[in-house]
Amino acid sequence: MPFRLILIIALLPGILKAETSPKCPGQQGYYYTNDKSKRNPRKGGFVSNSANVGDYVFIAPTAAVCGSSSVLKFSRVYGNAIIKDEAEVTEKARVYGNAVVSGEAQIAGEAKVSGNAQISGSAVIKGSAWAKGYVKISSGTITQGRHSAPKPKAVAAREKEESAQRNKAQQAQNQKKFLADAENSLKWIMNDLGQGWFGEDKQKGFYRSFKFTKSTIKPPCGFYLRLTKEQKTLDSHCNRTKRVKRKRWTPKGGDYKLVKNCKKEYDNQGEKFFDLRKLSLLKHTDFSNNRTYLHFNSFYFYVGNANSIDKSIKNIKEHARKYCGLK
Repeated sequence: MPFRLILIIALLPGILKAETSPKCPGQQGYYYTNDKSKRNPRKGGFVSNSANVGDYVFIAPTAAVCGSSSVLKFSRVYGNAIIKDEAEVTEKARVYGNAVVSGEAQIAGEAKVSGNAQISGSAVIKGSAWAKGYVKISSGTITQGRHSAPKPKAVAAREKEESAQRNKAQQAQNQKKFLADAENSLKWIMNDLGQGWFGEDKQKGFYRSFKFTKSTIKPPCGFYLRLTKEQKTLDSHCNRTKRVKRKRWTPKGGDYKLVKNCKKEYDNQGEKFFDLRKLSLLKHTDFSNNRTYLHFNSFYFYVGNANSIDKSIKNIKEHARKYCGLK
């Protein structure tokens, strides 16, 4: 088989392959090459096979030339503009934005067509004339001046609705990310909190504590903890010192560590919600057991040493400022 024939067969699929564009429905064509005569040519917009396009024009990649229309000499088609039917753009004319030139309309000279303008029928825009906005021109010749029309109410209403829907979708996406970030941050805070503990009641003669179990996170500003209350009765039923056996004991200071064999009562307190928007953070030192606690919204958490608690306070406050509007 001759080499030339082999080469033609090899190139045939590329030659036969036709490009299409949604801007020119049902039409086949190709994509224009801008600046063909220069060192760095650039891909241009779609051109139908039946259109007539010169070698020195410019057609933006997002524009299209459809049907049997013509773009000639040094004219330019930018943006999302469409030239179609048997329309002609020539000389140094410019068509850009979302403008459409159709029918047998002609754009010539240094005329400009922009925005959402629609030039159709037998209209001629030439000279220094500029058709823009939402103007519609279907006949006559215009050679100078600016010609525009306001946005139709129906279009304005539709765009407003579309904008609202986009904003709503964006807000939903932002909220989803916001909640995910907050939840991760709260998980970190909850993991940092250790054993929960709540002080003593000397007047009634018993010692209370709450066992806190990490539970549900409710981003962005709070979390639930399961509480179990343990109550140790400090009265004559305890096998303690003579002082305990004779009368109700009002413990003082380090006496708590002596309480071992008193009656114990456990009560499931359910879940307690900790709302970071009502933030109250202090550092509390219990000298009876030489521990430092985080005093958080009227409850105490044992986190670790004093430095760890300072760090926890800082991180919780940063979270509350970022997610809960705390100043």
